[in-house]
Amino acid sequence: MQKEVLILSSIDWNFLWQRHQTLASFFLNSGWKVVFVEGTRITDLRLKDIYRIISKKILGFGSGYRNPVPDKLIKFKVQFLPPTYRLFRKINRKYLIPILLNKIKKAKIKNPLVIAYLPTDTTLNILKNINYSFLIYDCVVNFPGIEGAPQDIKDTERELALISDLIITDSDFLYKKMLNFFPEKTYQILPGVHFDIFSKADNGRVKRIKTLCFFGGINSNRLDLDMIFSVAKKREDLEFVFIGPIKSELKDIPKNVTFKPPVRINVLPEKLINCDCIILPYKNNEWTKGVIPSKIFESFATGKPVIVSGIEENISRFKDVLYTVSSSEEFLKLLEKIPELETEEKYIKRKKLAIENSWEKRFDQLMNLIEKKLEQKE
Repeated sequence: MQKEVLILSSIDWNFLWQRHQTLASFFLNSGWKVVFVEGTRITDLRLKDIYRIISKKILGFGSGYRNPVPDKLIKFKVQFLPPTYRLFRKINRKYLIPILLNKIKKAKIKNPLVIAYLPTDTTLNILKNINYSFLIYDCVVNFPGIEGAPQDIKDTERELALISDLIITDSDFLYKKMLNFFPEKTYQILPGVHFDIFSKADNGRVKRIKTLCFFGGINSNRLDLDMIFSVAKKREDLEFVFIGPIKSELKDIPKNVTFKPPVRINVLPEKLINCDCIILPYKNNEWTKGVIPSKIFESFATGKPVIVSGIEENISRFKDVLYTVSSSEEFLKLLEKIPELETEEKYIKRKKLAIENSWEKRFDQLMNLIEKKLEQKE
């Protein structure tokens, strides 16, 4: 197999730094030719999405957040329509997919390893029209739980899984789900962490809670903002800081809750260093069933206590080093207890877990799986 990889991403390169960009970077640093196809859409277009596409993607307005683009990275963007209507699919197939195929041809990538993230009709039709040597479905979202996803998403996901040589998942829920149907080719690769970056936010074991921080995409369908707002109103002595792009309309924001714009991954520790506690306040719904936050080990690397809600199934293995709540009442009670619950042992163990779960180890794990499956194919 030639050292060429085509990544059919579910996000744009300039979105919050996560698994997609990280793997692309590791392949590049390992001498691979990398073609990164930015997010091809899965949900219906809303009016604000159309405005965003025109203003940011086409006119270039208001696009302050930028991830550095490696010199050798080949990056493509085609504004596909979401595959939620038959007409949209026809337009994608007849007009838009050929544009991408032509770009891939010009990149002179002939028989690549492909990593696909979106199990949609769009992805399947791209794959039908290219030659590839090996196909990986990187399943990191419970797509049937996403509002506005195509009605046949379960069918197209199954079709993508069937033709894949390897299925990798992150959360326990997604691992069990895919393992149930494809046990011979499903494996779990948890999120990783750039420890050298996030450990810079560590300023020693926390002895009191004053500032609580969340970093990541801010979406009210995923985050239990009502719970946080309720806690904030009752604890006006505390400050709650959210760092990341806002994807939902926010109302009735307490005066001690602050929203700040996203920053590059290497700048993020500067924003977190004065934080006393990391919060991951997810809702418990069909979407979040599949969530294990990419920031879980990043949070551990800071050494700070971590409070989580809504995703207990996927973080149960870490229950001895983090705290879970299911209501504002539980959250308030926990805040009173954390100073006495926090120990040097928990602080050290969080740091150790982060070191043991580096992105370097994750990439080695992926490459070993690819080698194993290639040997089985021969």
